[in-house]
Amino acid sequence: MSEFLMELIKRRIKLITTEEILSYSKQYGFSISRPEAVAIMNYLKTTPIEALQSKKSLISNLEKLTTVATAKKAEKLLNQLIKTYGLDYLFKD
Repeated sequence: MSEFLMELIKRRIKLITTEEILSYSKQYGFSISRPEAVAIMNYLKTTPIEALQSKKSLISNLEKLTTVATAKKAEKLLNQLIKTYGLDYLFKD
């Protein structure tokens, strides 16, 4: 991955807010609580970008922060976004 793209992704993840996560959850049909959104935000902000590149690990950790159903919806959405934007090369699995 190019350094430029990696820096853009890192910056965006580190600047995400609870309100944005709640907004995305509504936009994409997720049902999450404010405490779950805060947990997700903290996870994203404190986890190195390299660790987020493993879809299996990312979804597993999301299950711990929210619910299995929410994690499955997120996984489906993630796969759609990866396919739509041609980002397969960003993820290890």
